[in-house]
Amino acid sequence: MTNEDRTLEKLASLLAKAEATEFEHERNAFMEAAQRLSTLYSIDLATARSRAENRNKNAKPIKREVRIGERGKRGLGNYCNLIIGISRANNLKITLAHNNTYVWLWGFEEDIELTQRLYGSLLQQMIEASEAWLDTGEYKNDIVRREVTKSEIKLDWDDEPVIDYWTGKPKRTYWTEWADVPIPKITARTNFQQAFASRVEARLVAAALEAEAEAEANDVQADGTTSSGTELVLFEKRKEVEDFFKENSDARGSWKGGRKSAHSHAATAAGRQAGNSARLSNPGEFGGARRAIG
Repeated sequence: MTNEDRTLEKLASLLAKAEATEFEHERNAFMEAAQRLSTLYSIDLATARSRAENRNKNAKPIKREVRIGERGKRGLGNYCNLIIGISRANNLKITLAHNNTYVWLWGFEEDIELTQRLYGSLLQQMIEASEAWLDTGEYKNDIVRREVTKSEIKLDWDDEPVIDYWTGKPKRTYWTEWADVPIPKITARTNFQQAFASRVEARLVAAALEAEAEAEANDVQADGTTSSGTELVLFEKRKEVEDFFKENSDARGSWKGGRKSAHSHAATAAGRQAGNSARLSNPGEFGGARRAIG
C-alpha cells in the first residue's frame, strides 16, 4: 500500500466516524482531524509538484464551472455565499455569474474537487437545517418596525360602500403607516444561511491554518534552525493560482452578496449553531482521487 493509499484510507475512516457518531463534540473532533490531514496531504502534493523536473499539464492550475441553480430561483445568493467561503479556505479564486446561476473555480484540481464535494454536502445540510428551523416558527418572535399598507372600504354620507362603476366592487382607501411586525420568513432564511456559511468558512480556515502550522513546525531541523520548505511551497502554490487567474480571467467588480431589509437575531444565532454542527464532508468520497483543503 502506497503512502497516498494509506492517507486516503485514514481520511475515509475519520469521515466515516464523524458521520456515524451521535455526539456533536465527537463529530467535530473527527472532522477537524480529517481537515488537518487533508491540508497536510495537499501540502505534500504541492511539495511533490515543486520538486518534479517535468511538470505536465495536470500539475497546472485549471478553471471549472460549477452550477449553482436555475435563473430566478430564490436563495442563489446564499448558495454563492457558501461556495465562496469554502473556496477561500481551499486557496481558490472564484468568479460568479451576474445572476448567481453558476461560478468558476480557479486553482489546482485536487482543491477544486474537495471544494465541490464540500459544497454539495454542506449545501444540503444548510437547506435542511434552515427549513427545519423555520418550521419551528421561532423567527416570528423577532419583531421589526417597517412600513405596512392598510386599507378600508370607502363609505358615502350614508355609511354605505361606494361601488366602483367599472368593477362593481366597493372602492377602497389605501395608506401606509409604521408598525411592529414579525420578521419576514425570507429574511430569516437569508440570515440563517448567511450565518451558517460564515461559521463553516471559519471552521475550514481554522483547520487549514492549523495544518499549515503543523507542517511548518515539521520543517524545524535538529539544530533548531528552520527550513523554508513548507512556507515556500505554499507561497509558490498561491502565487501560481493568482497568476493563472490574472492571466485568464476577465472578471470585473466584486460580489456584493444578497441584500436584506431587516435582521433576525434568532435566525443568525440558529444558523451559526447549525454551522458549528455541520459535517464538513461525506464519507467514502476519497476513494483514489486527490482531495484536500490546502
